[in-house]
Amino acid sequence: GRYSQAAAIYQRLVDQGDPAAYKPLFTLYMNGHIGGEARCRKAFDLLRAAADADDYRACNVLGYVYEYGEYINRETGQVTCQYEPNAGLAFQYVQKAAMGGNMEAMRQLATYYERGFGTGVDEQQAAYWRQKEP
Repeated sequence: GRYSQAAAIYQRLVDQGDPAAYKPLFTLYMNGHIGGEARCRKAFDLLRAAADADDYRACNVLGYVYEYGEYINRETGQVTCQYEPNAGLAFQYVQKAAMGGNMEAMRQLATYYERGFGTGVDEQQAAYWRQKEP
């Protein structure tokens, strides 16, 4: 129940480069425990920082956020925050996650190549990423 104190500790760990601290801090923002009206922007910035620090799950989540322009809580199915969609950045982050070994991102990247989302249609690349799926 001491959300602001927990957030301060996680933020300090994030600032020190601890990759395990991103997710709990992000969760505090997304659940509305901290951040007030700016919580969505702060959560998005934190997600982008984790992705830029090569957290491949964060890259994949950020790709979805950029694709759809919203963050959906998987447990509740509710849209918790809305953002500006950007196909190019969605492709960039999903590609980074796929190249980092994230299986879900590999499937998504194949779909992007099939649809030409954020890139040109490329059946060879789509097939390449489809064959990497388990």
